[in-house]
Amino acid sequence: MRRAWLEVHYEGANVTADIAADLLSFTFTEKADGEADDISLSLADRDRRWQGPWAPSQGDRIRPVIFCGSWFADGDSYRLDCGEFEEDEDELTSSSGGDVVEVKAVPALVKSSLAGQRKTRSWEGASLSRIGRDIAEGAGLNLVYEASDIPMARTDQRQETDLAFLQRVCTEEGCRLKLSDGNLIIFEGKQADALEPVVITRRSGDSFRARRATADIYSKVEVSYFDPVKGKNIRYEYTPEDAPETGKVLTINQRVESAAQAERVAKAELRAKNAKQKEADWSGMGHPLIRAGGTVRVEGWGKYDGLYAVKEASHAFSDGGAYKTTAKLETALDY
Repeated sequence: MRRAWLEVHYEGANVTADIAADLLSFTFTEKADGEADDISLSLADRDRRWQGPWAPSQGDRIRPVIFCGSWFADGDSYRLDCGEFEEDEDELTSSSGGDVVEVKAVPALVKSSLAGQRKTRSWEGASLSRIGRDIAEGAGLNLVYEASDIPMARTDQRQETDLAFLQRVCTEEGCRLKLSDGNLIIFEGKQADALEPVVITRRSGDSFRARRATADIYSKVEVSYFDPVKGKNIRYEYTPEDAPETGKVLTINQRVESAAQAERVAKAELRAKNAKQKEADWSGMGHPLIRAGGTVRVEGWGKYDGLYAVKEASHAFSDGGAYKTTAKLETALDY
């Protein structure tokens, strides 16, 4: 029989049975680009335990895990470990219908210097992986680097938090940044978009809403920069295969140090624009394989079909144990 259930570990102890009678809803939301994941638990407080002796304290550690059994086929099993979070905010709502306490939590790294302290510093002749490693180690995180190594002559951080700075640099170099369970993950967008997709059809979802756009969508990109030190103009042009038929050219004039960097900048900027060609929102039966940073293949909606990247995925349980997944999607690209 198809079954999904939530397991909750609080300060290292399995409290699933303790909170089962009170749990009204649970949501785990993960995001692909630089933003931290978050969770929320809504608890009925009939005996006022959650505003009394069981009241959570800021900084308490919570690790939720979602399990599915015989979910897509008899005998299959899935485990989605949401990661470890720290209690960040709690809210009491009291009404004639009873008291409800909502607990919200974020990854511990969000409270670290990674996101809370502005810094000014620079790197000379350091690669992106080296910069990522320096920042990860400074925040007590593990760096997971899944991209080609990108050399840079000089990189400046000017009154930016480490998180904002690294997000900016990754975006400029065509990479994505993800924070998850003690890991700082840097990966190439085109590699993520090439992952094996989850297939979404009319039969696998409750709702699908999609948009197609041509505004701010480009057929070609050109980068041009005159280097006064070298006394030469650095240029790069790129037209992707199956380019949108808008006829518009994205022109970029910014400092680049080489033709290789000009190519990375051009493709990253074009990718950021053209990912908006098709965007969609999907919701349906819980799907533990739909994860932020992954891909889905949409089938059954004509011109809205195709390969999409998952920008954000939310996995939610409601009172009674119903498990649902929602996802925000954008066009997946191979550059």
